[in-house]
Amino acid sequence: FVIFLVVIYLNASKIKFNRFIICQIIIILTYFHENNIMCRNIRLESFIIDTDGYLKLYDMSFSKKINNQYTFTICGTPNYLSPEIILCKGHSYESDLWSIGVLTYEILFGIDPFYGENIMDIFDNILNLKVVFPSEIENPNFNM
Repeated sequence: FVIFLVVIYLNASKIKFNRFIICQIIIILTYFHENNIMCRNIRLESFIIDTDGYLKLYDMSFSKKINNQYTFTICGTPNYLSPEIILCKGHSYESDLWSIGVLTYEILFGIDPFYGENIMDIFDNILNLKVVFPSEIENPNFNM
């Protein structure tokens, strides 16, 4: 199963599963960053779930060994690109962290925070849109 399909069918009451998935993504990314590898295309479709429920990162097509340097290549899925990539300012590990933020939003709320009708709309939203969190997060009983 691809994680994207699992998230679509997840019920909001699957709080522990959501936390488990998000933590696994962070652990996987930490491993790569500790080995000086930037993934550059972290998205739901990049992961599969094994029979024990653990994530496997299977799409490493845009990964790059950067040794704490900046890279200037524009690559990745538009909805997950950080502002630095879009603006061609050079980017590093922090761009992967941006992607984790987008993933976390999608896992928790089931929607893309920067949705747009086309790539230019998506880029404009990433650069200018103030991310709005659904009202249920203001509820003191909301539990991630």
